[in-house]
Amino acid sequence: MSDINDLIDFVKFTHEIRNVRRALILDGTTQENDAEHSYQLAFIAWFIIDRDELKLDKYRAVCLAMVHDIVEVYAGDVIAFAPVKTLADQRQKEAIAVRKLREQWPAFNSLHKSVYEYENLSSEEAKFVFALDKLVPIINNYLYEGKAWKKHGITLEKMQSIKVGKIDKNPRVDEYYQQLLKILEKNPRIFGTE
Repeated sequence: MSDINDLIDFVKFTHEIRNVRRALILDGTTQENDAEHSYQLAFIAWFIIDRDELKLDKYRAVCLAMVHDIVEVYAGDVIAFAPVKTLADQRQKEAIAVRKLREQWPAFNSLHKSVYEYENLSSEEAKFVFALDKLVPIINNYLYEGKAWKKHGITLEKMQSIKVGKIDKNPRVDEYYQQLLKILEKNPRIFGTE
C-alpha cells in the first residue's frame, strides 16, 4: 500500500546523502558530496561497461554505484589517507550503519541486497564498482591538479600503496589505472611531500 509519509521520509533521507561531504571539486572551493560522488561513479560505470562492451550487468553496476557509500549517511566519510586506526573505526561504524539502514527501510530489500553485495564483493559488478571507486578519485585529483594530495602530503608512492589490492579487483579498471600511473609519473608537481 502506498504511504506518502514513507515517501517523504525517503526523500528526506536522499537529502542526508547530499550532506556527507567529501573532497574539493574542480573549482577548489566547493566540497563534493556523497550524492554527487555516487552519481559520478554510476555514470562512469555505465559509460565504461557500454563503451568497452564489458560482460557486466549495467543495471546492477549502476545500482551498486548508487549505494556503495550509502552507509556514510550514518557513519560519515573518512579519507583514504586516514590513519589505520581511523579506518578500522570507520569499518565498525559502517557495520552499525548497515544495520541502521535495514531498520530504517525494512521493506527496501533490493537496497539491502545491493549494500550486502557491494560490501562483500560478491559479484563481478561489485568488484568492478569497488575498483572504479578507487580509481575515480585519483582521476579527480589529477584533474584538480593534486589539491588533495598536496593538502595531505600524499606522494605518488603513498597513493599507490593505498590502492594495493583494491583497483586490481577488476582487470579492466586496473588497465586504466596502469595507464593513469604513467601520466601521474610524468606530473610529480601534483603530489605532496611527506
